[in-house]
Amino acid sequence: MTAHSFLIVDDELDFAEMIAQYLELLNPEFCYQIAGDGIEALELLNANEFHCIITDVKMPKMDGVSFAKQIKAKGVKIPIIFISGEGSAELESKIKAVGGHDFLVKPIDLQSFNYVIEDALEEAA
Repeated sequence: MTAHSFLIVDDELDFAEMIAQYLELLNPEFCYQIAGDGIEALELLNANEFHCIITDVKMPKMDGVSFAKQIKAKGVKIPIIFISGEGSAELESKIKAVGGHDFLVKPIDLQSFNYVIEDALEEAA
């Protein structure tokens, strides 16, 4: 079995690297690539296979919801976990509309994050 591969999309590089380090702690065989916005993430998605996407909502150039719409339009089925500094019913409904697997608000509860990652990888299997 190949290691699970994650695409982490966040314009805050420090936060993206923290997520990457946490994934490595969960399972040293997890691998990942980091993109700074939705446009860069689409380029990586076209060139690589990922089992799960973890994306910020608010980013320059292309935000997480627009990024997810592009993925959905291409017919690509990868669980997408959204992370945002603010939560609202309106945002949650937009995320569900684009097929978001789950939505977490910063600061992230690590126990919830573990569950969401496990659930997303089961969906991807």
